[in-house]
Amino acid sequence: MKFCLKCKQDKDQSEFSKNRSCKDGLQDWCKSCCSEEHKAYLKTEDGKEAQKKGNKRYLQTEAGKAANRRKVSPEKIKAHKAVAYALKTGKLRKRPCEICTNPKVRAFYPDYCKPLEVIWLCRGCLRKCKNPSPTTGPVLVR
Repeated sequence: MKFCLKCKQDKDQSEFSKNRSCKDGLQDWCKSCCSEEHKAYLKTEDGKEAQKKGNKRYLQTEAGKAANRRKVSPEKIKAHKAVAYALKTGKLRKRPCEICTNPKVRAFYPDYCKPLEVIWLCRGCLRKCKNPSPTTGPVLVR
């Protein structure tokens, strides 16, 4: 049993979070008191500002960038997954680059609504091309 300094009640030790800096290794406040205090803090101006800073920092990390990409362009993610699955099951096969016949290719999607209609281009040709389409083929920029 441990005494919560916030709600002034004796509670089981499982009701307290760990804290190495405390003598007994547990927080002084129980989990429910900490939760209430945190919710109240987030409603203040300081709490809102801290949350904005935290969100901004998260978006700078790789995980945050990936989450933002998934949120901003879900059709791209679906198209990439569809091509990966089609390659895995054999419904779609990689072909050499349509310009220089390099075997190391990437799928280019002219229309994300038609994910299996891809143009296979190597990395170099993909950079040189502008708006490739399945009907006219890649157009080189000079």
